[in-house]
Amino acid sequence: MNDLNILGSATLMIMSFWFLFNIRRENRAIVGLLKDVRNITDFDTEVDKNLKQDNMLIASMAFQEVAHSMTFVSVAKDLPLSSKHIFDENPKDGKFEQAVRFSVYTLRFVGMAILLFSPVLVISFTFYADYISMEMNTAFYEGFPKIGGTMSDYFRNVFETRMWFAGVCLLITFIICCLTIILQLKTTDALYVFAEKLGVDVETRFVERLKSWWETPKAPSNSPTENEK
Repeated sequence: MNDLNILGSATLMIMSFWFLFNIRRENRAIVGLLKDVRNITDFDTEVDKNLKQDNMLIASMAFQEVAHSMTFVSVAKDLPLSSKHIFDENPKDGKFEQAVRFSVYTLRFVGMAILLFSPVLVISFTFYADYISMEMNTAFYEGFPKIGGTMSDYFRNVFETRMWFAGVCLLITFIICCLTIILQLKTTDALYVFAEKLGVDVETRFVERLKSWWETPKAPSNSPTENEK
């Protein structure tokens, strides 16, 4: 327990560094591959229909292999696939399918944020637990002195040094997690644009959804409706 704020914080910081480098390598590999596929096939600007169809097939296969290997990044609609997606029996989603898709879409972002920021959350909890423990009583009675008040100057300096070390690790880990999310967003953006060029039915990006809602002009309340006109 005494080493948790030092060894735990340092371990999580090192693991965050390792994860950041892996996400950076993933970003370089995926975006580089999609760039090479686009330059070789030139599927989005090809004039010949037959050649364009062949190039679209090659680009689609490359995209599918990349998209299916991703864990945190998803560009497809968050909807469980069934036989109707194979044989096009009922391509239009009902209210139940839309509710399921919205739920999975929301939970996926929340879960991804918790997973990516879990090192920051754990270090923060450890930092808070160590700090608040110094204000606790030595027994379950208010008349007893606080733990922090019974420590010698040496142990108090050791405790403060540990807290400073944990705080520095917390700050560095937070920056690492932010950089990791930025790399994830860049990779997602590249996959989205590539999928849109292929004509894949992708999920509407949350930022674009907010932007379209914000830029949509709101009609004044006293303006006549279409039926009234």
